[in-house]
Amino acid sequence: MGGTCTRMALSQRQDLWGSSLLSPLFVEDDIESLGTSSVPHTVLPGFPIISARTKIALLYDGKITAVVPQLGSVSFNVSATSKYSGVHIFAKGNLTVSRFFKDRNRAPNASSQFTIDTEEMLVSTNATKGSHEYLLRFCMTKTSGNEVVIKSYRATSIQVLERSKLLVLEKPSNALASNVYYLVNNVLNSDSLTLLRSVSFFSDIADEKLLRLADLSTISVLAPGCVVFRENDEEGSEMFITLAGALEVSSNQSGQSIVLATLHAGSCFGEMALMTRVPRAATIKVLDHAMLLSIERDFFLQFLDDNPEVQNKLRHLLQERFMKKALSSNIVPFFQAIELDRLVELSHHFLVEDTICSGDIILTPETYDTKFCIIICGTVEASDVAGESTMTTVLSPGSYFGTFAHFPHASNVQHTVVAKTPCVLFSCPRDVSTRIIGTSPVALAEIYIRWLRDAVELKHVMQHHKARDFFLAFCRAEFSEENALFLIDLDTYMGIQAMGARREMAQFLCETYISETAPKQVNIDHNMRESIINQIASLGVRGVEDEMEVELTVFEPARYEITRLVTKDSFPRFKRTKFFTEMLDAFAPYSHARHISLADAVNQFKEKIVLSPRDGAHEGAGALYGRFEKIVDTVNLHKNRRSTLMGESQPIARVRKSVSRILADR
Repeated sequence: MGGTCTRMALSQRQDLWGSSLLSPLFVEDDIESLGTSSVPHTVLPGFPIISARTKIALLYDGKITAVVPQLGSVSFNVSATSKYSGVHIFAKGNLTVSRFFKDRNRAPNASSQFTIDTEEMLVSTNATKGSHEYLLRFCMTKTSGNEVVIKSYRATSIQVLERSKLLVLEKPSNALASNVYYLVNNVLNSDSLTLLRSVSFFSDIADEKLLRLADLSTISVLAPGCVVFRENDEEGSEMFITLAGALEVSSNQSGQSIVLATLHAGSCFGEMALMTRVPRAATIKVLDHAMLLSIERDFFLQFLDDNPEVQNKLRHLLQERFMKKALSSNIVPFFQAIELDRLVELSHHFLVEDTICSGDIILTPETYDTKFCIIICGTVEASDVAGESTMTTVLSPGSYFGTFAHFPHASNVQHTVVAKTPCVLFSCPRDVSTRIIGTSPVALAEIYIRWLRDAVELKHVMQHHKARDFFLAFCRAEFSEENALFLIDLDTYMGIQAMGARREMAQFLCETYISETAPKQVNIDHNMRESIINQIASLGVRGVEDEMEVELTVFEPARYEITRLVTKDSFPRFKRTKFFTEMLDAFAPYSHARHISLADAVNQFKEKIVLSPRDGAHEGAGALYGRFEKIVDTVNLHKNRRSTLMGESQPIARVRKSVSRILADR
């Protein structure tokens, strides 16, 4: 027979389960029950690793190979005397195993066969109609012994290469032997699904699909002092949910490490890495014994490929997330003056540009008007050339550049933007922002009023009918409304296209505001007044082109002079009255508007890129996190038991004497 039941003392079975780092996470029974109900099996090469009746099996000695989608053929050396020769290579600085495989694939002499050394593995099966797959969970420890990283892979097939020894738990009845997705994981059960669903990325994914995604997650049990990732790591590739413990978020600012936040159970961080190549924006270090659940980008993207119905939604969600982070930190001040619904609509047209390398030219003087960019991470160098003068500025995360809708920039300056480091940009084509925000002078004036508030300019007030009514009321109260009325009527005049109607309006302006007997005469000097009167009188005797030129320019000197006087005199007085206060009240800030300094805005934006907003703890959160804390305690208890069985003080064993003794007995 290829698979046989063997004899093993109850105490030996309990030692195996009791020193396992996997059993506290994935098997619900206690050690005594596991020792009693598990059956020792020996499987020879060429025979199935487990049967259809197997609920879960602990593989503690042997060698197998498995076909893992996206990775290919992977060999596992499972032995109590494993030296972790393969693990050390890719576990030193990153908790991501798939990164190691990716790097190996790039190597010129890379083999298509990967080998992982581990002390133990849990094997379970999912047999559904038309498909059969295995779920492999194995333990990887780092050389320090303070970190336990538990990976989960799906395998389409398993081949036994050398005699393998297992402890097998069977399903309770034949009814459960097929067509059932068996959940034997007391971490990734409904509690863990609740946590995943609290992350907006996963909120609308069906339980069955979310469970399959969760089964491919990594669980890390970390001791104080362990670093999850470091600031400016080249590329983040996984998101994390804190199941238990506490972590510190810090950032290097001006050579000093600044603590940004402390994360506790339920906190989520790094989910931007699932869909973008964003370098880590901060360092995350464990403060208290912690357990993290993480999902890698490669597996997540494969999940999206298999579930296209959620892909577009998640892309829009990512775009909205970046926009809301920009809004909540106020890094783009004029965004606070635009309706939130319009900004959310606009965010769906923003692009996440995450392939920009150091030295890439992002915008030139010829293209500066074509798009608007917010820096998510990295730095750029902006060179502004005006005549013979050049000013260079380094822009960091939270800064923006380019042209947004019809918001002007200095037209006499030539702008060039070059990536100083690899960058990720959140950008929008100008034609799109123009279409959504609009080109109406009234709409743009309202944006400026809501944005600038006390610093609003005369031209913005005069362009908006509602706002200028407050200014007119002030002018009437001072019996000096003629200047404001002249500017309003002059704008009406400039908008008239028909020559006859425009000529009639010119006569009206001259008679009402310019002539010596004008009832609302404006304050301009004698020479300017005479020039306007003479030019208006000459209309009708000139050629068509000359008359058109006169009509378009005749009042411009008066416009300039009256605007100068109002800006210098009336408008500053207006700002000190109740009329101005009432005007601002009529254009109250939107709920998403915040007024903070630019430096604080940039710092807050950086924090928000690292951390995810939480909507508050869900019902029963205290009990849920208490259960996760208990699991961490149990894992640490098993680590100590393993050390005791070894007779050594090192917390994670390389050689487990109790298991070696069991193997010797066999």
